[in-house]
Amino acid sequence: MTKSKYEIDMTSGDISRKLLRLVLPLVLSLFLEQMFSTADQIVVGRLVSNTALAAVGSTGPLIELLINISYGLATVRRCVGMGTLVSVIMGVSVLLVGQALCVPLLRMTSTPESIIDFSELYMRVVFIGVPFQMIYSFGAGMLRANGDTRRPMYLLFAGGIINILLNVALVLMLPEELGDKRVIGVAVGTAASHLFTSVGVIVMLIRGNGAFKLIAGKMRIYKEHFSEMIRVGIPNGLTGCAFTLAAILVQKRINSFGAEAISAFVISANLYNYICHVISGFRVGITPFVSQNVGAGKIKRVVEVTRKSIFAAVVCAIALGALMALFARPLLGIFTTDADTLSYGVSIMRIICLSFVIFAPGDVLLGSFNGIDRSFIAMVTEMIMICGVRILWIMLLFPLWPTVPMLSLAYTVSWVFTSSSMTFLFVKEIKKLKGSFGLSSGDIEKTNDSEAD
Repeated sequence: MTKSKYEIDMTSGDISRKLLRLVLPLVLSLFLEQMFSTADQIVVGRLVSNTALAAVGSTGPLIELLINISYGLATVRRCVGMGTLVSVIMGVSVLLVGQALCVPLLRMTSTPESIIDFSELYMRVVFIGVPFQMIYSFGAGMLRANGDTRRPMYLLFAGGIINILLNVALVLMLPEELGDKRVIGVAVGTAASHLFTSVGVIVMLIRGNGAFKLIAGKMRIYKEHFSEMIRVGIPNGLTGCAFTLAAILVQKRINSFGAEAISAFVISANLYNYICHVISGFRVGITPFVSQNVGAGKIKRVVEVTRKSIFAAVVCAIALGALMALFARPLLGIFTTDADTLSYGVSIMRIICLSFVIFAPGDVLLGSFNGIDRSFIAMVTEMIMICGVRILWIMLLFPLWPTVPMLSLAYTVSWVFTSSSMTFLFVKEIKKLKGSFGLSSGDIEKTNDSEAD
């Protein structure tokens, strides 16, 4: 089969250059996805109110919970037709369940009465866009698995522009008499932008080639792929749910501090997520790189690309974390002018942003584990270390000093345990791989960037 111009041969040549070619479009794509949330929050915080901003933010973990339940099943990449069909089914299921459970979920997390009506309104509209969001995520994943990282990025960029323009236009068009109910304008804009990106990615898949071409007649469930969907999808979905349940527990504690603290966590997360996305770009980018080289038996390149990715991610975490911690107040001021919210936000930003240097190694190693087909053990380890540690911290230690900084430290401590555990496991897995290919210890050595096998 003729290679697409978007494909990259990762088994030979300059590692740094090819890694950068993979990672940069991924990071830009993740940035563009984050822009959806950023645009929502800036428009709400500046054009509606701080209360409305808290209402939007309080829904985040609850929406993610229902999406993550089904995302695992909708991310099997073996069959475009079946995957697209499953994405549609799961998306519609989340839409229906979300409409039924949004109020009970909001009450479960102790959402303040002052914002619960606006949170419900926002959730109901956003859930309408979830099926389109899931279709795009699956389609973009298929394109990226084929080495095409640029076109999903271009599509997201266009969707982000549409989102921003619709958010501003709809909020300004709605009468001020509606007050905080104008959050519906932001929700509609977000759902519409997801519709645009889903249509775009479907068109790309229809025009694709070979195994990556979407054919309407093949949109059905195949027995040979169903077992894989269950085997891989359910653990992925359950892992996502575990993380989200931990986030909901954190959200419940945040809600106890009132609307100002909720807003502070919302906009702080929006800002430091950009650091997270840079690191995640290396995690996602390293997976196909590692996978190709394991398939080719080139374990030296597996080790070297993992080292380089961790080093680059740590450097980015230090630089970006320091900048965001230093300029926390003016960055937060883009979203709100409320003094209490800004005060809470600065303390959150300074703790979490400076902790990303600890987060980076563990997250990159997760991508490497996925590439060597050890995703299950990595997911279980990460779930125990992140979710378990955070839950224990919140239940046992947070009550001793119930403050916003103490709550923020739950993230830092969990990342310490996660990165340490993942490093230990990676060393063991590389030794196993070396043995399976009959390599001596001298074979696991530094690989020159100029290597062209």
